[in-house]
Amino acid sequence: MVLHPAKLTGISVLFMLGLGSSHVQAEAEVRTDTDYIAIVIEAEDYSTREDRWILTDATTPAQEQDPDGNHSDGAVGGVYLELLPDVRVTHEDEFGPPTAIWNVPGTGPRAEYPINFPEAGRYYVHIRAFSTGTEDNGIHVGLNGDFPASGARMQFCTAGQGWSWSGRQRDSGGMGPCGAQKTIWITVEEPGEHTFMISAREDGFEIDRIMMIKDLSDNTRICKPNNADNINCVNGSLENVDDVVDMAVELERHVDTESDSEDDTGDESGDESGESDESSGTIEIDQPLEFIAVVRNRDGYDTAADVVLNMDLGLGSVWQLLDSDQSCAQEGESLVCNLGNVTPSGPEDEQVFSVQLMALQSGQLDIQANITTSSIDGSQANDSATLPINVTDASTLSEITAQLIAPTDTWVVGDGATLTLQVGNSGPADASDTQVTLVLPGRVMIASLPEGCSGTQTITCDVGTVAVGDTADLQLAVTTSLPGLYSASMSASAANMNGEVPTDSTILTANAPAASGPTDPDTDTGSTEPDTGDSGSGAGTYWLLALLSLTLLMQLYTTRSTADARSQ
Repeated sequence: MVLHPAKLTGISVLFMLGLGSSHVQAEAEVRTDTDYIAIVIEAEDYSTREDRWILTDATTPAQEQDPDGNHSDGAVGGVYLELLPDVRVTHEDEFGPPTAIWNVPGTGPRAEYPINFPEAGRYYVHIRAFSTGTEDNGIHVGLNGDFPASGARMQFCTAGQGWSWSGRQRDSGGMGPCGAQKTIWITVEEPGEHTFMISAREDGFEIDRIMMIKDLSDNTRICKPNNADNINCVNGSLENVDDVVDMAVELERHVDTESDSEDDTGDESGDESGESDESSGTIEIDQPLEFIAVVRNRDGYDTAADVVLNMDLGLGSVWQLLDSDQSCAQEGESLVCNLGNVTPSGPEDEQVFSVQLMALQSGQLDIQANITTSSIDGSQANDSATLPINVTDASTLSEITAQLIAPTDTWVVGDGATLTLQVGNSGPADASDTQVTLVLPGRVMIASLPEGCSGTQTITCDVGTVAVGDTADLQLAVTTSLPGLYSASMSASAANMNGEVPTDSTILTANAPAASGPTDPDTDTGSTEPDTGDSGSGAGTYWLLALLSLTLLMQLYTTRSTADARSQ
């Protein structure tokens, strides 16, 4: 027990704190204003606490399992409570031992605070806490041994902000799992002494102060803590009792957890939609499917009357009912659950209905649920949900193959080349609605397409049904204007195909036309034999003789000129 001087001004209310056989007076403070009554208590001013709540100040020795260190320098009075050991620090850590999360309010380590409430009514609860991540940001509150839905799962989306206030309930609307403002409260039935309680939800939680505020403005002002010590009020109103409810239903694939240690971290950096990866999937036709329907009244004040959950399942034709919640009954092809009146429900007070089915047919089967109420429902968009389930039956599937066969002859630029697209099926069922896709490079053009095919560079062909053991061949003619190497690829699919889409590819070689020399039109006989050079041999002999005659004449002229010069 640590006592420190009063840190607030206002009207002080004294109460007794029991420590064993001794009693020590501690001080809570009541503030009154035209807009509110506020009761402020320090977390360390408990009457009783369980051992895992560690009283921490600047002199507290370092704890072996306290990875985030001492934060007393920012706490009011330099003292706070922390739940140790802190074994679950990150999302990847184990849930204990010792236990690291308590999703059911009141089951975790507690601390209690006897407080004299000056008036009856609703008190909105705000707590000043230090959160370092998604695994130390939750706590429950209650009164006189009871933990109501309105005090469950207080959420702190304040990691990295140091000591900060929150009065938000997880998943109560607003910012994803962070919740809407002023959605945590307790109800004091009559003035006088009542025991306020905190109950751990996550280990590592650090608590400095508790502030409870009753509205006196007739819901025309919203008042909440500001900084460590102040209360700030602004014009505005909270949702109030208006006879308008907000029913909601969600469907999820069942996730088997053997304890309350659900994977529930409140990670604000992740997906805030609330949808689980287990919300849909694929099952075999002989595999039982278990899903849950979650029903909540998300309104903070009003009770929904005559609530009925109807699940349209196609029982007897699409699904066989194996098991369901005892409060539900089959009506025709539907499963109907009568809920009666549903009070405003936090996440721990939601109603969960488990259903187990066996598929009677394969394909994409949608499980649909809707919620009805005789009350006015202000947000009907949440009243229905669909869970898509893909049911496969191995005996109805086909195993198809794809093969792209290149031309066997030499492909010459300007000529057409034949590509063969081949689809095979090894069963066990005929491949239905089979389709083939061919992708060609930009410089390869289609010369002709078979029936059922269309496209230019991407060609799609409807093949239809390919029987077990058969193949379907499609032949396409292509051409190009430039020589080179070209890559082509194909894929095949079927409506009842098993496994991944088969693909194949090939390289096409386009050759330039062969070069040819000039021919004598008078002597060309059209022979395909290689040219040997015999044609035109007579003309060559003539020119050779003419050259020799000219050479002899020049030699004769030179000899006679020399003889004439000597005779002179």
